[in-house]
Amino acid sequence: MSKKAFGQIEEGLNEALAVARGEAGSFRLHVPSEICIEAIWDGEAKVWVATSENLPGLVAEAETIEKLEDTLSRMIADLLGGDGPGEIVVRIRAECSKTLRLAG
Repeated sequence: MSKKAFGQIEEGLNEALAVARGEAGSFRLHVPSEICIEAIWDGEAKVWVATSENLPGLVAEAETIEKLEDTLSRMIADLLGGDGPGEIVVRIRAECSKTLRLAG
């Protein structure tokens, strides 16, 4: 797994643990009007790793973008609990870097 992907997972898990332990103080999740998600392809693990700065604790991974969307739908609903709307706008920015062999 790449260092960047590992760092994002670690950050998200630390935020979620702080909330679970009550270290985040009195916490009431603000439901954003839209959720911005950054998905990065981890070529070593062969998965998309997704995190969100405006939804603390969101860390997901999946083998395809389509599977990632399904996973995100469930995770976002869980993170928002009963406070979330039935639908929400999600913007997924996907980044994938590869080395291509040039024909020639």
